Amino acid sequence: MLIESARSLKGSEREHLSTVYEELGFVDEDIRALQKGRMLKKAEAAVRLGVMRIAKATPYSINTLSGAEKKSLSSAA
Repeated sequence: MLIESARSLKGSEREHLSTVYEELGFVDEDIRALQKGRMLKKAEAAVRLGVMRIAKATPYSINTLSGAEKKSLSSAA
């Protein structure tokens, strides 16, 4: 529900929703999924964090994408 609402909001309303998302513990949960989850869980978490525009999650998202890229390249070889 929060994610769908965030898609249609802008400005301070979206920022408020992002703050609520973080206060409810969803940001930490999504970051954990980026670090330890299966690929589908990582992708879902990355989408949620991106939609909510959680800046502190950016390094974790980049790291996850880098790791997925390396796995993809190694399996192609």
